[in-house]
Amino acid sequence: MNHGADAVTQKAAAISSIASKTTWFGAGGTIFAGITLHELGILAGIVIALSGFVVNWVYKHKALKLKRLGMTRITRMILTLFKEIK
Repeated sequence: MNHGADAVTQKAAAISSIASKTTWFGAGGTIFAGITLHELGILAGIVIALSGFVVNWVYKHKALKLKRLGMTRITRMILTLFKEIK
């Protein structure tokens, strides 16, 4: 068994992983530093608006589904009442 080669391979993989993370961190820092406060406010507004749109869309569909279920139950109740009256 060649434990020395395995240790070198593991060390190289660890260094490669650290280098990759450092690169991504540097890229993120560069992007963040390049954004002014005005641009950050615009981006925050866009994110808030989109999330509000998604939340409204989800709950409107849930409300519509509940309304449809309620209408079918009411319709069945009315039909059974009319059948009993006849």
